[in-house]
Amino acid sequence: MTEHPITLVVTGLAKLATSAPELVRVEEYRRDAGYLQLHVYPGSEDNAGAIIGRRGETIERIRALVEELAGSRGMVVKVKVVSPVGAHEGSSR
Repeated sequence: MTEHPITLVVTGLAKLATSAPELVRVEEYRRDAGYLQLHVYPGSEDNAGAIIGRRGETIERIRALVEELAGSRGMVVKVKVVSPVGAHEGSSR
């Protein structure tokens, strides 16, 4: 299945935020035609911290941009950062 364009945007932004972009992976979970859930796997604790940012600011900015893109297409997209060891999982929204 071809990746959704919004998935490509999230992948690019997550990789740009990190010092080891080759470790970052984004997976799609389609619920229906108008809903897409994305899980961001940072690959390391350092990458997770960079993607989440201080007080969650980086991931919230990524989510805000994705919300705008999705809304203009009549979609709902949720982005969740999944900790590499499950310890510091980013909130899902």
